[in-house]
Amino acid sequence: MEKEIIMVLDYFFGSLMVAATLIAGIWLKTDPPKKINNIYGFRTKATSQNQETWNTHTRSVQIPF
Repeated sequence: MEKEIIMVLDYFFGSLMVAATLIAGIWLKTDPPKKINNIYGFRTKATSQNQETWNTHTRSVQIPF
């Protein structure tokens, strides 16, 4: 009985993680960050130096659908 509960929870949380990853990818694809920020987007020292580099790299790492 305990093993079945663990299997169900494992399946549930695994599915939840897949769904959250897909939703985040779609969200970034449909509403990419417009300005350099510290919350979301492709953040590195190089991409944070100017807006043109930020835009180029943020578009290049979006999930292609």
